Amino acid sequence: MTKELNIANFHLIPFQITKGSTTTAIQVCKSTNIFPIKIHTIAPTLIKANDITEVTLGYKSTLPYSQLVIIEKHDKLYERYGIIFKRALIEIGGEIGTIKLFLQNSEDYDKTLPKGVVVGIAEDIDYQDLVSIHTPHTMEARPVFRLTTAQINKLDINPVLNKLDRQHLIQLLVEYGDCFAWEYTSLGKCNIEQFTIDVGDTRPIYSPPYQHSAKEREIVKDLIEEMLENDINEPSNSPHGSPVLLVPKKNGKMRMVIDYRRLNAITRRDVYPLARIDDLLDSVRNAQVFSRLDLFAGYHQCPIAESDKEKTAFIIPQGLYQFKRLPFGLQNAPSYFSRVMNTAMAGLTFNSV
Repeated sequence: MTKELNIANFHLIPFQITKGSTTTAIQVCKSTNIFPIKIHTIAPTLIKANDITEVTLGYKSTLPYSQLVIIEKHDKLYERYGIIFKRALIEIGGEIGTIKLFLQNSEDYDKTLPKGVVVGIAEDIDYQDLVSIHTPHTMEARPVFRLTTAQINKLDINPVLNKLDRQHLIQLLVEYGDCFAWEYTSLGKCNIEQFTIDVGDTRPIYSPPYQHSAKEREIVKDLIEEMLENDINEPSNSPHGSPVLLVPKKNGKMRMVIDYRRLNAITRRDVYPLARIDDLLDSVRNAQVFSRLDLFAGYHQCPIAESDKEKTAFIIPQGLYQFKRLPFGLQNAPSYFSRVMNTAMAGLTFNSV
């Protein structure tokens, strides 16, 4: 049991933040007359167009010693100056001091913040807040997300939005930017459930490869290299093997499809139901505002059980490969994916999702 030490106006509460295998002891000062602490510019500060700039900011506090604090963005910063700031955990000391933080300008022209502009507000940290950030399921620190100029320019924002609403949307995307796969290389990995393929005691399935033209072989080669770079598949020594064909997509590009018909024929069926469109539409009949989120390569974010990877093996002119993430064309993929999504959205389905 943790013992609180009462010293004048302060409550010193020892606790620990665990990150991986490293444990750091921290003491938090709980006081009602020290916080909030304003974090402000100490000189005219240039934030370049479409860029993220590390700036030196100042503060004045009466903390008796250095302490970890959470800095929240000031409500008026974005509204008045169009500058984005993500909240941060940082250590500050007593009296007058300076810290370095990142500010982002998402406009196409440079901006200068005058001296004395309040960028953020340092607040005391509640132990429960840190517990929610450093849970056993998130022992590794989440990477700091930075929205690049190229990513901002790619945003397909409805032109109906006015300038202020557009800025608010960009700010929201930056705030939760690490939740989005902006590129194929930034795909996440679902840890809810692994995909399995139950074929009982049947013998391995093999089908000879299909013939491909020289152009098709080049396309397949490029697609395989891209998936290898992003840890979607791997070379295989499997006794299984299914042929590959190319199917045109709506945007004119080609999609590589594995002909898993023979494997599907011997796979035990998963009858988990798919959502009915009419039920979903009926559940939101009274809603007035709608948002649509489209998973980026959703199947490729779902892992395959180690023992079943070899069953996904496919044959191309360059050799034999197998999937590490879920491909299209497998018998139980839609049912599995529906189960995963319902688990992830538990409590929200037929309510707000």
